[in-house]
Amino acid sequence: MINSSGTKINVSTSPKAVCVRERDSVCQVMMPFIECSPVLDAQLIYGGLAVTLPLAVMSFADGARRYFLRPRWIPVKVLDILLKNRLLVIMLAEISLILAAIYPEFIIARIIASLFFASYALHHNSVVGTHFEMCALWSTFALLLPSGSTRVLILRLISCYSVAAPGLIKLFVAGIEWGAAANMRMMNYEFAPGDLVKNVVKATPDVALGFAGRLSLLFEAIFPFAIIFCRNSDDSTIVFTALFLFHTGCLLLVGMFFLHHIPVYAGALFTESPSFTSIGIFPIILIIIFVTVVVTAYEDWPISNMGLFPYSASQAFEFKKKFGGNLRLVGTTISTKRLIGLTLRDASAIDLITFCLRATVPLIPEHFEGDGRHGCPTYWADSWIPINSMDLANKSTEAVNIARKVFGIPAIIYDTRTLEPLRHFHVVELDAKEKIRKIIVTSSVDDTPEAQPLAKDVGASRK
Repeated sequence: MINSSGTKINVSTSPKAVCVRERDSVCQVMMPFIECSPVLDAQLIYGGLAVTLPLAVMSFADGARRYFLRPRWIPVKVLDILLKNRLLVIMLAEISLILAAIYPEFIIARIIASLFFASYALHHNSVVGTHFEMCALWSTFALLLPSGSTRVLILRLISCYSVAAPGLIKLFVAGIEWGAAANMRMMNYEFAPGDLVKNVVKATPDVALGFAGRLSLLFEAIFPFAIIFCRNSDDSTIVFTALFLFHTGCLLLVGMFFLHHIPVYAGALFTESPSFTSIGIFPIILIIIFVTVVVTAYEDWPISNMGLFPYSASQAFEFKKKFGGNLRLVGTTISTKRLIGLTLRDASAIDLITFCLRATVPLIPEHFEGDGRHGCPTYWADSWIPINSMDLANKSTEAVNIARKVFGIPAIIYDTRTLEPLRHFHVVELDAKEKIRKIIVTSSVDDTPEAQPLAKDVGASRK
């Protein structure tokens, strides 16, 4: 090669060529451990999660807990270890995310980050019972794939599913009326971050609020598919901004902002466009899994249908009209004979109607102590008692049998102090002091295969 001054240069010995050869030789030697292709998506996601993780920890009171949720395949002892070492789990997750953001080309760093973040996500899911961490959890494992078009497509599928699935499930369970003004007011009253927002929603006419609610529901269910098909930076910017504004609206209405979604959106949208001509087998498998999970409403960590607040206000009212006053559908770790005369809090009872309908996100430690309204919050779709047939609200025996099957076989809710599972399910009647006066129907995992109405004398006050 001859430069501009006419001097002949040996390309093979030029500094640039030497550097390229040295890099290539390093890649060949370290091939099992290092990735020499661009890793911008990994840097954005790991770095973003390293920032959002401390914010998320501060946002949820997951240090105090009365009950915890157990994925069906994980031994109780494993969860007990995680719950007793909360700070260590959080610190290891944060450190591993920082290291993976600095050294994203090292597959070992990415594997460690995925495993430690999974430990944190499992801890959070077991205590708080939300799908807050799911999008980030799946993305950290997607980043274990080689960088390129297929990985970007998988990240986009995960981002799309994490937003669209909750909207689709709302449409399936409640229909477009989920966005009615009554439901918007009910959710805002229960979860709004401040009185100012509550006053604004209260002053908004039903027509305007209902229109906004229905529009946001359709946006949640349909718009996220645009994530998959963005072809350039302009498209990505528009989609990213729209999703950010949607999450901001959720924050204003119900005090909930999915922090971990934002870095995943960035990693999926602002790196490269996926190729649809040779997508490989992994995206196809992922699509099949996502569709199956939503259709079947399957839930067992780390698989999630992402369902949250699925019922409309009218559906919740119809069901709670039966089991929201003196009559309660509850689950306990203690047997029937010891319940009479106790309050729901003293009986450590979980009000399963509130548990299913409201999916309460606990923001203060007292929410975990359980007073029959804040027992063990969850969003689990397979715990939704099917109230689309309203006649079920008048069938105590059937309701107890469904609760027994959902929560007790196998047991998924455990008392943190005793590690005893929720295995007894009852319809109870409360007196004026909200103490259990009578047990109408009961069923236990240990004995009766079907719920049995109890004799009237069983409801006598405990001596």
